[in-house]
Amino acid sequence: MNNNLRDFLKEFFPDYFKYVDNVIEDDRVTLLFETMNRHNKCPVCGSESSKYVTYYTRTIQDLPILDKTTYVKVRFKKMICTNENCRVAYFNEALDEYVSPKRRYSNRLNDLMIKIALTNTAEGGSRLCLERHIIISGDKLLQLAKEYEPKIDKDKITSIGVDDFALKKTIDMELFS
Repeated sequence: MNNNLRDFLKEFFPDYFKYVDNVIEDDRVTLLFETMNRHNKCPVCGSESSKYVTYYTRTIQDLPILDKTTYVKVRFKKMICTNENCRVAYFNEALDEYVSPKRRYSNRLNDLMIKIALTNTAEGGSRLCLERHIIISGDKLLQLAKEYEPKIDKDKITSIGVDDFALKKTIDMELFS
């Protein structure tokens, strides 16, 4: 692989992803990667391990490339925990900076879909995604919107505004009690 392609891929994928191949079809692009040898921490006890027992392949939908639905297939390892006192014997290699555990969408695609879910109706957002070659159902967009927790720095909040309607409702309730 030439240096230009390697540099290009490092801009969009983690350093430990090793490019293997790609498959380009009429309506989709599939990029194939495998993880390079590295030490992984056990999520339970925190001990580092570079020993593995087997490989898995995970398919992740990513942002579209050239108006084609894009999938990334990553071959990663099932690791062996080296701590004899740990309650787990095996754990999966972490890919957290690219995709959250048990998710089928890359973190950057997930962020885009949350923005779409919060600003559109579920079915309208689903159609908007489909126009952009992102395959997602309206139900999944609703789920993403419900799971969303805004990142608020509470130390920077100096005042809170009062909602007029809530104030009116409170006053009306007091009159009837």
